[in-house]
Amino acid sequence: MSTTIKLRSPRELGPALRKLGRNMDAAMLDALRKTARWGAAQALRVSATTTPRPRATGTFERSFVVSRIPKGALLSNSAGHAIFVELGRQPGRMPPVAAILAWMIAKRIKAGSESAQRSAAIRIARKIGRRGTKGRFIMRQVVGLLRKRLRVEIDAAMAKAFASK
Repeated sequence: MSTTIKLRSPRELGPALRKLGRNMDAAMLDALRKTARWGAAQALRVSATTTPRPRATGTFERSFVVSRIPKGALLSNSAGHAIFVELGRQPGRMPPVAAILAWMIAKRIKAGSESAQRSAAIRIARKIGRRGTKGRFIMRQVVGLLRKRLRVEIDAAMAKAFASK
């Protein structure tokens, strides 16, 4: 890729190069932020195709957030249980029984009376404590897609930065 800078005198070279650099910096930030927004949509798509789908109340899927930072953008999930959906849960400790109860209610899992429901939640929590859970690795899958998309966005951003004189 080459670009032509028309100058009337050698003194104009420094300012012209600085302006080109600022244009490239702005174009790169734009490409990073655009890719992060695209990545949030891809995370939703990947999450929807994961088996079993990590969806009881929809909190996980609604919690994908793209934040502007000075040097680009940050794609994250702000749900409190996002780490457990992404990486799973190691065996060792039980998850909170209240969280299991809330999950059972959201999934409309009935176990009879209220005390039977609570004891079923305790049994589920104990089993998760013994065996753990498998991760869904949604963001790991999205990272590969983001890399490919970022290359496309950077190429477009650089073409735009070089085109503006």
